[in-house]
Amino acid sequence: MTAICSAQGVATFTITNNGGDMQTDGNYVVSNGGTPVDSGTFRLNAGGSTQVVVNGQVGNLTIAISGTGISATADTNCAAPTPTPTSTNTPVP
Repeated sequence: MTAICSAQGVATFTITNNGGDMQTDGNYVVSNGGTPVDSGTFRLNAGGSTQVVVNGQVGNLTIAISGTGISATADTNCAAPTPTPTSTNTPVP
């Protein structure tokens, strides 16, 4: 499992199945500082992968996956996006 956060504050978690076909759904929960912000289920064939994308969160995000025979976590830190500077014209007297 991998976890990254872009400069735009988009966290992407990639879940990969390194075993055989999943016979039952796995569950995931994404938390920010211990507070759940996203959750769902997944089922992957052997060698398959899926991505969980979370927008608009700042801080340490953790994904926890669970299910029959699986349990794992991964973390990434999302900093606040840097504002884009804007120019203004100031009239000269």
